[in-house]
Amino acid sequence: MFCTNCGNKIEGGQRFCTGCGDPVKGTESEFNAQIKQAGKKIKKPWTAGRVIKYVVVTILVLGLLSIKLIFSAIGLVEQDTVSSNDQGLAALDSGDYESATQHLESAADSAVTSQNKLITLTNLGYVYSSDGKYTQALASFKEALDYTTPNSFDYYLISGEIALLEGNPQKALQNYNKAYDLRPNDFQINNALNLFYLDMDDAYPSLANPQKALGYALTAHRVSTSDTKGTATENLAIAYFINEDYTKAIAYFKQTNQDQPYIQLWLGMSYYVLEDYETAKPYLQRAYNAGLYEAKQFLDTY
Repeated sequence: MFCTNCGNKIEGGQRFCTGCGDPVKGTESEFNAQIKQAGKKIKKPWTAGRVIKYVVVTILVLGLLSIKLIFSAIGLVEQDTVSSNDQGLAALDSGDYESATQHLESAADSAVTSQNKLITLTNLGYVYSSDGKYTQALASFKEALDYTTPNSFDYYLISGEIALLEGNPQKALQNYNKAYDLRPNDFQINNALNLFYLDMDDAYPSLANPQKALGYALTAHRVSTSDTKGTATENLAIAYFINEDYTKAIAYFKQTNQDQPYIQLWLGMSYYVLEDYETAKPYLQRAYNAGLYEAKQFLDTY
């Protein structure tokens, strides 16, 4: 197979041409379906003022995060369900979508109470979304909606996710705002609104508002608990990056798991924009070695 733009030979599995950097036809949509968060692509002359949207790999969905719901009704908890749910969330944190999906599918199947069905199906919906399986995600969220109480927080939050997956961002925002009115200090809705206003897929640019996104990200981080702190910190760092506050972005990225290749890529890009090329290069190299070939365009400038 050869690149239709420059004629360079394309090896199997490549997402981008190593000759000119163009997406390989037939793989771009598949690639975009696997990633749910975005940073910004830096083009020459490689300054902070010349920053545009750029897609990078991360396990946090993008506009679609894995929200770690908890089992609050102790007397109604099924132990197998809890165990499978927790294993699924742990697998997702490590970037293992396959295991995360298997565990959460098992959790949803074994759940008996309405509350646990709601929790596991919602988590499964976020995992499907993070993995680009939007049809399955939509089905999971719709099933979860059946276990909500009409006009409740969960009802509006999940309705927002459904509307977004169905390509209706205005309706999604209406539902998110209703959920926010019910629980303005809730991690889930602040996180969802942060991701919504970042619009990292550039799906609804007229509604994107990075400054609003940052405000919700700050609240989500402030109210996050131990099981959501990592997610909140990563998303706050991304919000700072999108708002071009790269110093703060770096500070928060450094509070996350820097062994994750996608965090290394974010850090590398952040240092690159600040023209600290010496610090940027090791991060970019590690990200590239881990298979994030988006780092190549930066490494090629050294």
